[in-house]
Amino acid sequence: METARSMGSTNRAIPFAPSLVRIDPALVFSSGFLATLVITTVMLLLLWFGVAQVDLPVWVSRLFVSDPVKVQAVSLGIHLTMGLGFAWVFALVEPHLRFSPTQNGLIFGVVLWVLVQAIGVPTLSAVAAVLRANDSVFAGWFASRLGIAAAIASLVAHLAYGVSLGVVYGRQPSR
Repeated sequence: METARSMGSTNRAIPFAPSLVRIDPALVFSSGFLATLVITTVMLLLLWFGVAQVDLPVWVSRLFVSDPVKVQAVSLGIHLTMGLGFAWVFALVEPHLRFSPTQNGLIFGVVLWVLVQAIGVPTLSAVAAVLRANDSVFAGWFASRLGIAAAIASLVAHLAYGVSLGVVYGRQPSR
């Protein structure tokens, strides 16, 4: 142990060493890409079945681009960037979780969903409402103005992302 810190009101020193996390960039990239492919597929399937949903990358791209083809291209880039970025976050957090890879992915998917629904959706829809001077585009907390189906569809998609990320990344050799 490298250092010792005193914890609490006791005089006993407790060994403390910062935990080093080894991250395999190729594994993070490949698992993040696969998980992003999974969430995208789930979102497209839900849309195909007529389930309304929240697609933040499309919302963001519509703030800057008006051509429908360019909106799709920009939103795909945003979606991939976010999916790969959150895979790096998972790679940093996962070693500290003490469950199976699938359970770690489920937990991560739920946390992402809560963050998206509690922060991302209201913030981006409020920005869109201001920019377009139209309050009807405000989706509300947990997409409440879009109906429960939109929030549930988003949850299903984020669970699929988290589970696929957890299963693929969690299968790495012992660290």
